[in-house]
Amino acid sequence: MNYRRKIGIHFQNFFDRKDPVPKKDPPKEIESIFVLAQEKLGDAILLFPFLNHFHKMFPETKIDIGCTSYNRKIFEQISFVNKCISYRPINYDFINLIKKENYTVFYNPKSGLSTTFQRIAKTIQAEHKICLSNNDHNHLYSFHLTNSKKKHILLKYCELIHFYNKNEKIKNWLPSQFYDEKNSIKLKNYVCLNLSSGSRKRRWKSDRWKVIVRYILNKSKKIQLAIFAQKKQNRLAKSIQKIDPERIHYPLNSPSIMEASKYIHKSKLLISLDTSLVHIAAAQQTPIIALYTNDESNYIRYAPFSERKKDIISNTSLIEDIDPHEVIHAVDTLIFN
Repeated sequence: MNYRRKIGIHFQNFFDRKDPVPKKDPPKEIESIFVLAQEKLGDAILLFPFLNHFHKMFPETKIDIGCTSYNRKIFEQISFVNKCISYRPINYDFINLIKKENYTVFYNPKSGLSTTFQRIAKTIQAEHKICLSNNDHNHLYSFHLTNSKKKHILLKYCELIHFYNKNEKIKNWLPSQFYDEKNSIKLKNYVCLNLSSGSRKRRWKSDRWKVIVRYILNKSKKIQLAIFAQKKQNRLAKSIQKIDPERIHYPLNSPSIMEASKYIHKSKLLISLDTSLVHIAAAQQTPIIALYTNDESNYIRYAPFSERKKDIISNTSLIEDIDPHEVIHAVDTLIFN
């Protein structure tokens, strides 16, 4: 956990002299629920299966989402969600809602701690407040779900589903807007490459990407490549495109994650660093080669939730130390064998 965040949590708890929230089991019937979503896109996407299973289990329940302005648009694609309210940046509409609305259930599915979520938990009006168990915030909630360090984040989010039905088989899921629309993409027989990540430790050097690109293009004269890259990786993407400008496509018409997902849905394979796009591909059952650092706890929580994948884990804390020939072997296994 971030050291400053932990200090902030302890500081809040020290000055919070109120008695703990009385313990009680989740209700059998739920008229309304308020679900908190994390800020990062990957975490937000992994919440979709919970929302889908919950809606099928409680089809008449009004579902409101507390999110950020950054990921609000992706939650607005879910037809059965009643309302999306941004908690960051802090705004009057959000404060007004959580003070006046009285929900049946408030659900915080975050496995770690958050000073923002602590403040929301104290303020929101709800008959039942439910969380993943953590000694530093349990006093704010009426029911604590299992919080295993050895579970995928997607499954952790669904602990509330398993409370109601322990035999429920959790399935990955995306709203229909994340899939290809008729004639929206002209490419055929192509592989997607995602060059971008939010962390220096998760990047791969130019020479390694080029080994993979040349291998795929030489292996099959019919395959094309579609590249995703943020502005920081623009020079890298263009240098790769120069290998074969007619068969390597960049930039793509993908201004949003919904547009990018439509390319991924139709592709033969996604090769990606550890980012939100691997979770898009996993939900769409697109084959994935995902590259990870040797951070075991991160991998357990954020590996692609799919059986159609080859995960490659570095021997060090840097993805750049992965040998490209490991990726080549995975490419052969997934699309050429």
